[in-house]
Parts: sequence; C-alpha cells; structure tokens
Amino acid sequence: MANTIHDLIRRVAEKRITDNEGMFADYSQWMEKRFSDHWVTFDVSSEISDFGVVQWQRRPLDAIVVRSVIHQKNRILGRYEDRCYMFGLVDDEEFNMWRDAVAVDCDDAQSVSKWKVGKDFQSEWNAN
Repeated sequence: MANTIHDLIRRVAEKRITDNEGMFADYSQWMEKRFSDHWVTFDVSSEISDFGVVQWQRRPLDAIVVRSVIHQKNRILGRYEDRCYMFGLVDDEEFNMWRDAVAVDCDDAQSVSKWKVGKDFQSEWNAN
C-alpha cells in the first residue's frame, strides 16, 4: 500500500496524471494550483508513518498512513519549497476497494488523529 500511495502522489506531483475526482482530490487540487503558479516537482519522498488495522462493517482491514514530502522549485521566483502531506488509506482486499482516503498537511496532525480514532485504528507499528 505504501508503494501504491507513493506512486500515485509522485505521478500527480510530476503532472503525469490528475486525481481531482479520486482518492486524494484536495492534494491534487493543491498541485494544480502550484502548477499554474509555475512550480515544478523535482522529487517526492515518502515513508510509512504508521500502519495497522481498522474496523469496517465489523471486519478488520489493513490501514496505512504515509508521510510524503513534495520537493519543488520555481524558476521564475528562483526558489525551492518543500511541502509535507500525510496520506491515510484503508485497504479492503475482500471487495477490492480502497476506502476512507485522507490527505492532510503534515502540520495538521490533529486531522490524522481524528481519522485514526474515527476508524478505530489499532497501530501495529508506529515509525514516529
């Protein structure tokens, strides 16, 4: 799941795909605004922040939180900027679905905590 999230985030950041109606629409909309302001992504780094199990319809499902940093530059402004996002996702293999995706700025750790509590998230490992 971590690789899938990283690949999707990277492809959106590199302007190879859009996800405006997909899992991480807020992130994609932020990227579109950055592109219109002449920002170009030159790297995306991701790491697992946490993973575990949630309860969905009385079934235990795997869930993950990935921390990704989008590294960008703007030639016109002559500046570099990094932006950190946390991406959460629930994997429902039985129904071949990803559920309850969330994307929030890393500074908004409270939203990730609320997402975990709302899903009855039980960590199996915490990298932080």
